[in-house]
Amino acid sequence: MYDGFWLNLGISPGFNRSLSKRKETMRKLVSVGLLVLCGVIWPSTVLATSQWARKYKAECSLCHQGFPRLNSFGEEFMRNGYQVPGDMDGAITGKTKIGERLSLDNVTDILGLRLNITPVSAHVSSRTVVYGNPNWLQFFVAGAITKNISIFIENEITTSGAHFSWYKFGFHNLFGTKALNVTIGNLSPLDHSSFSNRLRIIPPEQNEFFGIKPSRGKGEASVNASSARPGAMLYGDLGKVTYYAGLSSGVVTPTSNDTLNTWLGVRYNIDVKPIDGTNFSVTYYEGTDVKNGGKDSQVDNNFRWVIPAFNLRAGQLDLQAAARVGHEDNYLLVGNNVKSDGFLGYGFTVSYMLNNRWQPAVLYDNIVSGNIVGTGKEWLTGALTYFPVDNIRFGGFYKRDIEDNGKNDKVYCNIRVMF
Repeated sequence: MYDGFWLNLGISPGFNRSLSKRKETMRKLVSVGLLVLCGVIWPSTVLATSQWARKYKAECSLCHQGFPRLNSFGEEFMRNGYQVPGDMDGAITGKTKIGERLSLDNVTDILGLRLNITPVSAHVSSRTVVYGNPNWLQFFVAGAITKNISIFIENEITTSGAHFSWYKFGFHNLFGTKALNVTIGNLSPLDHSSFSNRLRIIPPEQNEFFGIKPSRGKGEASVNASSARPGAMLYGDLGKVTYYAGLSSGVVTPTSNDTLNTWLGVRYNIDVKPIDGTNFSVTYYEGTDVKNGGKDSQVDNNFRWVIPAFNLRAGQLDLQAAARVGHEDNYLLVGNNVKSDGFLGYGFTVSYMLNNRWQPAVLYDNIVSGNIVGTGKEWLTGALTYFPVDNIRFGGFYKRDIEDNGKNDKVYCNIRVMF
């Protein structure tokens, strides 16, 4: 019956895979089942919510509009070093006082766990169906260590290995003012912009124009617009304005790139009802990609981009839109016949929370064709998410390949759990 169903869609499910592959699939499915079971059993002891919800005895909706997406309060909480906005309670709330100069959190108030599972996905171009994909398991330690000092350390485990993605220390409200904060570690230059491409509205989908890398991704320091990179960032709130500025040596440390990447951004926050929480930002980023770094034959590609962004919040409506305009001086990373060119990418994601359980959303993505990108790309994704409880989301997605008339269309469902 199931063979006929998929074949009627023009997709071969590939049920005649080898026995070893079937066993591997069963192992994955059993692993997924055990992880989900942990999420069902653990609530009796730790309430099965984010560590901050446990610490402050608050609902997830205080900081999230459908996790992992932060609402405006959640963004302020993050900028304030995981302390209540307007307060500096990092050494008090939820702490056990050990001595005159030491207070500690309960482990469950700083330790979190996230699961990301794709039970089934169908790909038109390859005419295949994939079952039981446990994408990753994330362990993260995050929160205020003490007053105005925070950490966020995230380790991601996949079937192929493990790595740290976000790993940063924060020093907040320096000299007693929220205008001066510093974060150091693996961070994103767009953390405080209107559209960071992190903690997204409909994960795992994202706007792909953020992912364009200089030198077509072939350099030793090729980095996209929004992912984690080693660096330091200064930011602060000046009334309705949030500023941020930072520097990074590239994608990894140590690096052969002896030229720092730098960025500067400003965001204006609107607090007028019914659109309070709405904001818009502009970010400027420049850097250098290299080949044969540190050698006499080193070749440089100086690049820069500007990212204007906008976030409209109106009740249950959440809209993020951005564009990315880039230019590279030597996008082929060659010593002779140097060529420069630019690119443009833009898109939006919009959702509406019908109630605390249902969230329809649409994502649009367009990368204008250019020599750097190689070819234009245009996508339209529809999604419907169901939240049985605040910390579990079931999402169904249809991603339409507009540029190639559906050649790379994809249909899938995704489950995410946070506790």
